[in-house]
Amino acid sequence: LSLSHCYSSASRLLGMATEVANLECSDSRLIEAFTRLGVRAQTSCDQLNSWTLDEAKQAAEMEGGGRVLLIPGEDYCVNSNWDSSVTHVDHIEDYIDRTMQAEQEGAQMFQVQAFPQQAWTRDNFLGT
Repeated sequence: LSLSHCYSSASRLLGMATEVANLECSDSRLIEAFTRLGVRAQTSCDQLNSWTLDEAKQAAEMEGGGRVLLIPGEDYCVNSNWDSSVTHVDHIEDYIDRTMQAEQEGAQMFQVQAFPQQAWTRDNFLGT
């Protein structure tokens, strides 16, 4: 589970956040919210990048069975490869091919968007 785009809100109106502020995705309050539910977490990028697949699987094992591992995502431990120009489904395959080729030799974890980007803002959502 790659944690990114983290925000906090001090007030709510009809269940919707009205005042939103950036929050570090490595904030202990966020991490603890997941670990209290039994999700395993690793916030050290150096540790994550040194693990083998078997070590990552072992670290992700949950008490009741299954595996989930929370990690700090974009701008922390994961290269997001976000490309705002991928706005249509016809752009995705070429983007994936380019990105996978570029990341093939990388030492850092990465992700690839497999959906077109949408133009969305907080103001659009709140209707202001």
